[in-house]
Amino acid sequence: MYFDMLDDCTERRNRRAFRGSKTLRKLFPLVRDNTDSPQESRVGLVLMQYGLGRPVVNYRVLLPNGRVVYLDMSFPLLKIAIEYDGVFHLGQQLDDELRQMMIEEEGWLVIRVRGTDLGSVESEQAFARRVADAVERRSGEQVLLSDPMPLLELAKYPELSYDRPWLAA
Repeated sequence: MYFDMLDDCTERRNRRAFRGSKTLRKLFPLVRDNTDSPQESRVGLVLMQYGLGRPVVNYRVLLPNGRVVYLDMSFPLLKIAIEYDGVFHLGQQLDDELRQMMIEEEGWLVIRVRGTDLGSVESEQAFARRVADAVERRSGEQVLLSDPMPLLELAKYPELSYDRPWLAA
C-alpha cells in the first residue's frame, strides 16, 4: 500500500515537483509496508519518536486451535502486542475481544490504542508510557522515554529505532 504511494510520488516527482515533495522524500525511510491504515503507521512512528524502537508489523501468531492471527504491531521477544482499534461496529468489537482473549492465553500482553491516543503530544506521551511500562514489566529493565524526536530527525537517523534490547532477534 505505502510502496504504491511511493511509486506514485516518484512518478509525480519525475513529472514535476510538488509542494512538500522534498520533505516527503526525506520521510520515506520511516514508511512501513504492510500496515493496514495510516493510523497504524502513526502508532509505530510515535513509539519510535519516544525512543521505544520500531515494532514488528503483522507478526504471525499460531494459536493452539490452529487459527493464525496477525498482530498489528508487536515486540515479539517480550510478547507485547499493540493493537490499533479504528472505528468499528459491535460485531467486530466482539470478535476483537475474543481474539484478544486467545492471544493473551498464549502469554501475550495486548495494549489497545485508539485514535484518541494519538491526538496530542500529551496523549501520545501517555500511550508511549503505557508501552514503556509494559516493556519494563516484561524485561525487568527500566525504560526511559526520550523527548519526542521530530520525524525529520528520526528519518535522518533511522538506526536509532533499532538500538533496544527487546528488538534483538
